[in-house]
Amino acid sequence: MVELINEFSDPARAAAGEQGEPYPELPVPDGRLAGHLGKTAELVSAANDLHAIFDAAERGGPVEDAINAILDRARPWQRAAPAGIGFAVTDARSVLPAACALALLEWVAAHGTQRIGVCNAGRCVDVFADASAAGHRRFCSATCSNRHRVAQYRARHREQTRGT
Repeated sequence: MVELINEFSDPARAAAGEQGEPYPELPVPDGRLAGHLGKTAELVSAANDLHAIFDAAERGGPVEDAINAILDRARPWQRAAPAGIGFAVTDARSVLPAACALALLEWVAAHGTQRIGVCNAGRCVDVFADASAAGHRRFCSATCSNRHRVAQYRARHREQTRGT
């Protein structure tokens, strides 16, 4: 889900300067899902809606409002399945947004909103879900974390050389 958001959401593509670039191919591990992924416009719409959830968490806003907006449109209902409880939707285009919203709802219930967010690096708005033991993640990747540290070091070094 994080990869979907970071590759298809408008905020992430704009921050990366990829607005004019083609969208990537998503690997589909289960052939049954291929028909439910939809067209690129549907993926972008879902990614934008999901990005709003992570953004709300980062700002300390009402995450449940962003999740409920997706669920209100998708209207999933519970169904008995061989593996336990599943869900269904009336419109196949709602499968992906509903599944992601329900997964995020479960994640937030288990880990809290402080475990999801938007990268704190200067020019990155990619999202992350923090599964670390410490739960203090602030960056989407080690690359962004390293770039941030280097930028801080260089800024400190500039200040020190100006001061002497």
